[in-house]
Amino acid sequence: TVVTEGIVVENCDQTTSRAHTELPILIVDDEPVNRFILSNFCKKVGIDFVVACDGIEALQVIKENAFIRGANPPFRMAIIDYQMPEMSGPQLCQELHRLETEDALILPPMVGHTAFVSREELDFFLESGAQGILEKPTNFDG
Repeated sequence: TVVTEGIVVENCDQTTSRAHTELPILIVDDEPVNRFILSNFCKKVGIDFVVACDGIEALQVIKENAFIRGANPPFRMAIIDYQMPEMSGPQLCQELHRLETEDALILPPMVGHTAFVSREELDFFLESGAQGILEKPTNFDG
């Protein structure tokens, strides 16, 4: 377990980047290459980030930081992979919305990150609480 500035992140090759005072972006993905691409983009444009390796870990990080930050959302946004072990992206979105209702948790905007292209799967992610979709493969060059 790695603990950095009150953020617990387990089993990740990259954990956090906190160079600025802006709210960080939460990157949630079980694939190291996707975490690498998204975190390198954040570094390139000067955006702080926190990485969680699956939905369960992301849920823990969001809950812990929600209470640290008080009434503000703990992250600028969360980029959430669709297909992960233990808890999928849509399941994470649904659980966060449940906590928002039951525990008055303030949520960051949630963006689904997926290679799935069927309309039904994209709609399911959006119906689960994602406010937008970022399609894979992710190309920030053009």
